[in-house]
Amino acid sequence: MSFFLIKDFEHFEENYASFHEHLLTPPYKLEDVKKYFEHRFKNKLLQYDNIIIYDIEKGLIKGINDECILNEAYPPGRKKILLPDNRKFSEIIYKLCLTQDQANVLSLLENL
Repeated sequence: MSFFLIKDFEHFEENYASFHEHLLTPPYKLEDVKKYFEHRFKNKLLQYDNIIIYDIEKGLIKGINDECILNEAYPPGRKKILLPDNRKFSEIIYKLCLTQDQANVLSLLENL
């Protein structure tokens, strides 16, 4: 499970970061940096099933496919994960966690 905190997912590939500034060499400017990775990354997130994209301001952009069988994704010897009682995210989201550490981070993200 991965989380990416991205401001304005709809215009994700239009944003510049300090990484882009480090790519520059004279005489090029920030606007000359091509955004191939960002464009491809965003398209892959939208292309594949069972990737959740949630925008804090706009709500759910893309959710889990109804045909997703979560039990098939778990290794058979996995330790039981303790879920918080007063969780804000759905139990389905917590079931995607493979380790207790991931569930703990998810619980922390609920409080942001």
